[in-house]
Amino acid sequence: MIHTFKKIIFLSTIVVAFLMVHSCVDLDYDYPPAGGSDPNIPVNTTIAQLKARHTLGEYEEITEDLTLSALVVSNDEAGNFFKQLVVQDSSGGIELRIDVTDLHAQYPVGRKIYILAKGLWLGDYNGLTQLGAGLGADDQGDPELIRIPESILTNYIKIATSGNAVVPKLKTIDQITFDDVSTLIQLDDVQFITSDTGVTYADAVLQQTLNHDIEDCSNQRIIIRTSGFSIFANELTPSGSGSIVAVLSVFGSTYQLTIRDLNDVSMEGPRCGSTGGDDIDEGFDAILDNADVILPGWANIAVKGTRLWRGKVFQGNHYAQATSFQDVAAEMESWLITPSIVLDVPKKITFESAYAFLVQNGLTIWISSNFNGTNVGTATWTQLFPTIASAANPENTFIPSGNIDLSGFTGPVRIGFKYVGSGPGGQTSTFRIDNVKVEKL
Repeated sequence: MIHTFKKIIFLSTIVVAFLMVHSCVDLDYDYPPAGGSDPNIPVNTTIAQLKARHTLGEYEEITEDLTLSALVVSNDEAGNFFKQLVVQDSSGGIELRIDVTDLHAQYPVGRKIYILAKGLWLGDYNGLTQLGAGLGADDQGDPELIRIPESILTNYIKIATSGNAVVPKLKTIDQITFDDVSTLIQLDDVQFITSDTGVTYADAVLQQTLNHDIEDCSNQRIIIRTSGFSIFANELTPSGSGSIVAVLSVFGSTYQLTIRDLNDVSMEGPRCGSTGGDDIDEGFDAILDNADVILPGWANIAVKGTRLWRGKVFQGNHYAQATSFQDVAAEMESWLITPSIVLDVPKKITFESAYAFLVQNGLTIWISSNFNGTNVGTATWTQLFPTIASAANPENTFIPSGNIDLSGFTGPVRIGFKYVGSGPGGQTSTFRIDNVKVEKL
């Protein structure tokens, strides 16, 4: 039955926060016995039965005396979700919206709780079923589920034992179903896609959430979503393969993962199907003439001035070109940076370069293991010294770089092609690169 707005005394402004987190579980771990006492409150429903009462897009008040028990599988300890708990029983999981910070102090992972559901409301956030205190409105006036106020929280949630074992369900990406939403799952033999390795989990500076893709060895993919408020937002994603334990969420029809902390990610093995073969083989054939270079995994960044690396096509050959010609800024600095390179075996990078209108040697090559994908200035860069087209070579002729040995670096790394020049009347040499390849030594 759908009800109108329910008034409650304590209504706080909702902060929109994506959800969840969970616990790291080693399936071979010997769990200690549960601690504390259990009030042994009789239960008469399950999470699955409770969620079955909800119609997506609607709000329903629970008017019957319904009681269920569940285990906390995620909390806010690492800051990766806000004022929310995710709990599950043997039938499924659900998110609780609670207007309390530092929930982990009272509700650690493995805490058993009883939920006295009468008087609470069911709702959902774009397909994710939630349990809250009533129906309210957000800042735009749209309906949303009110968080349970701290003043009445103990009316609905009773704590029991702590330290209970929370064991994730072992799944593959293609086995995930809607019934798994808001439960703890484990995926084995997975890895971050190449373009999402060696980048920050989220944007800690702007405190913005970021999505990255996880894939299995059959190229099935799923999103991992991390808050910019998490304590590990600025850490870099791993380059190897292994397992991840996470709470499963859904946004519309898209499944998402949320980890609790970095203990939930164990990816130190070789990447799926790794043979030490080509990681990058970019001839720029997909770029358009006189259009800024936009390629999957590549970064094209203007540090000074406005001009980016641009695609050029001459006599059917596609290449990337940098120049300060027609840039009105006093100085120009632009970077074209490769996707992340996994150094699971000794590798090398090669490319070709050419120049035109040579005034200055404006092209240099750099390597970084901590470039976050967006901010060149905050990364540590080491210069490499390949052969670059110069006055000793003919104009408009591509010159091989020679082999650049990457075996002395720890991956994942990214290679940056840095161009510098100046504005009107200054140094406006044009440099071009083509056929960038990373392969086994």
